[in-house]
Amino acid sequence: MAPKLVEPSVPSMDAGSPTSGVLTILPGTNYLVTELWSERYTALIHQYGTNYIPPLTEPRWITPTNGGFVVTSDGMAAMCYLNILSKQLLKP
Repeated sequence: MAPKLVEPSVPSMDAGSPTSGVLTILPGTNYLVTELWSERYTALIHQYGTNYIPPLTEPRWITPTNGGFVVTSDGMAAMCYLNILSKQLLKP
C-alpha cells in the first residue's frame, strides 16, 4: 500500500482551526496532536525518512491516546525536519 502523497499547503484545519494538528503542549515537552498530524507524519516518513539519521522507516516517538496522539519533542523535531524536506520539493 502506497502512502498518501504529501502536498505543501497552508496549516491544516482541524475542528475549524488552523492548528496544523497541534492541540496543546503537555508536561515533559510532549505534544497532543490530531489524527491528521499523525497521518502526515507517517506519510512524510514513508517519503523522506531515509534522509533522516538514523533512517526512519516507521513512525517513532508517537503514541495513540484518548483525544489524539502524544508525540515527544524528538518526534516533533523529526516532523519539522521532514516537513522542510517536503517543502524543498526533494524527490522521495
